[in-house]
Amino acid sequence: MRLVGAKLIIVAGMVLSPLNLPSHTAFAQATLKPAATENTGAKIDHGRVILLRGLANIFSRGMDTLGNKLSARGVGNVVTNYSHGFDIADELAKTYQTDKSILPIIIIGHSLGGNRALSMSAQMAKNNVPVRLVVLFDATVSWPVPLNVEEVLNLHKPGGPCSGATCAGAVVVGVPGYRGVIDNKDVSDILGGGHINIDKSKVLHGEVIEKVLSLLAE
Repeated sequence: MRLVGAKLIIVAGMVLSPLNLPSHTAFAQATLKPAATENTGAKIDHGRVILLRGLANIFSRGMDTLGNKLSARGVGNVVTNYSHGFDIADELAKTYQTDKSILPIIIIGHSLGGNRALSMSAQMAKNNVPVRLVVLFDATVSWPVPLNVEEVLNLHKPGGPCSGATCAGAVVVGVPGYRGVIDNKDVSDILGGGHINIDKSKVLHGEVIEKVLSLLAE
């Protein structure tokens, strides 16, 4: 019975909204200023790295772990719930008008956070804000990749739990005319679990960290 209950919670996590979490521009302004952290790498003073959890901050705690690992390599980052994504996108668009040091913009999300990573990128496209990289950890919706996103790394495991037409492990494609890079990478062979723990994979964390560091060094 416990396993059945857990599966139902996971499926519900694809479609339900978070539990009354605040979402406003003041929050975005505050969270876009990463706190100082001790790190073992040289401090990187440009770019913005945003990590988005999924449902109600209950799951997706692998995003926190990944954020800590990035901090240890000198990469300032923000980890928050996906519900704040649009406000953060607005704040990034506003800052971009006067401060290009926020580039490259990198957005990483798990589950509903992955969905929001692409939808907030689409929102920024309206203000011509470029997004260098979007990393999806088992998104649940095949949101079309907007033209302003240069590259997508979609780490997914096909055949995940479904709720109606919404399924974990979604494959994504670009909008008409998209000329960037989309890597829909099936990680079934290197992932022992599924949707609920893909965000905690040490192997995938290592791959994403090296990718982020290489882009920040460009």
